[in-house]
Amino acid sequence: MTAQLEFAVKTVRALSPHDQLELLQVLSRELQEAYDFVENNAAFWMPRALESKLRDVPVILHLSTLVLNFWPADETADDLNLFIASQRQADREQAQ
Repeated sequence: MTAQLEFAVKTVRALSPHDQLELLQVLSRELQEAYDFVENNAAFWMPRALESKLRDVPVILHLSTLVLNFWPADETADDLNLFIASQRQADREQAQ
């Protein structure tokens, strides 16, 4: 046991039983929250089986459900291509 831990134990023993119990509850709650975080974080990085991934994919019956109307009317595809080309050129010049 480290000196710091020994000091903490001596300090806690000087507390009243009620305060010791309250401290134990706080520590228990914090450890539980930390454990839940670690467990949830680990679950995020665990690879899912292909079957479970396939269950989450919606079935598209009509292609029209995928159509979106977000493109500005005053911009053409050529405008987008010119913008991308100019950004790439600027990136190349900045890298040199």
